[in-house]
Amino acid sequence: MRTFSDFEKDVLKFMVYNPEPQDMCAIALFEKFCNCYLIRWTEDFSKLILVYDKGENFADIRQKVFDIVVLLNYLEKNYYIGIFPLNLLKSKQIFNYKKYELDDVNEHSIRIWQIDKCTIQSNHPILKDFGECNRQILLGTETLIENTTIGKQIQQYANATYHVTQTLKDFVDNNFQTIDDIKYQKTYCQAWIGIFIAGILSIISICLTIYFGYKK
Repeated sequence: MRTFSDFEKDVLKFMVYNPEPQDMCAIALFEKFCNCYLIRWTEDFSKLILVYDKGENFADIRQKVFDIVVLLNYLEKNYYIGIFPLNLLKSKQIFNYKKYELDDVNEHSIRIWQIDKCTIQSNHPILKDFGECNRQILLGTETLIENTTIGKQIQQYANATYHVTQTLKDFVDNNFQTIDDIKYQKTYCQAWIGIFIAGILSIISICLTIYFGYKK
């Protein structure tokens, strides 16, 4: 098992301990960890388009998207997870339609509107409350367009569910240590304890030899 960054460890914890069945879909990883409103790729997979909050650093957003793809690829190839295709994505993009609306002018001008529930009230004695409605709040966003074919891998994983193996669960439960790592640490500690005890006994033996030699 290779070493993992703190970000990757957070993703692994979520994969192993996810609270809801729908989180078993890999698309949930991109939505939760990438801090990005929209991830889109072109039909020929030649470009990747990321729309994110204006206050975020685009390099961090890009890194997280790529890290998740690399992590899933590693886990799948080494049989720590199983990937099973689904039919979730209706278009070549990841976007939360429940929370946001999309105003798609072109790839350089993509506006994201947050859907906010509100209650319309009135001072009229009869019509005090008209009920709930949805209002749109325009979010301040930035758009990153990159010439890369990673959209092909994103689509493959986002349109799939995953199964976590017991090996990966044990790895996370053991604070990201494999069984071999734990055995090595135990053997290492035991060896040092043995050396320490042997050293103490040696010192005691020398002291006793000097003491009794002095008495004679």
